[in-house]
Amino acid sequence: MQHQLNAFRVTMIFPRRYSGGNPIPASVWNHMTTELRELQADLADVPVKGEWRSEDDENRLYLVTVRTLERVESLRDFAQRWRTAFRQRALYFDYHPVCFELIGDE
Repeated sequence: MQHQLNAFRVTMIFPRRYSGGNPIPASVWNHMTTELRELQADLADVPVKGEWRSEDDENRLYLVTVRTLERVESLRDFAQRWRTAFRQRALYFDYHPVCFELIGDE
């Protein structure tokens, strides 16, 4: 079976706390995820524990699949706006081409 690249997978990681250490309120998270859904992005929201500069870090990892580079750019703009709102110097953002298919009865 030959697979054809037909979409892009975008990975974004958002911190659960502001730079100063205070938790980001649920109302802010709800606003952010609502905006992400309005971009018509199919997404997976995964809690992630990691380490950044020898400190424990609690984050949310978002995996999004989109069909065009224009949609990738929309997600980059989204991440940039929320990077500022979350008071972060930088956020993790990557994308790469993937073979996307829906497996079902049809």
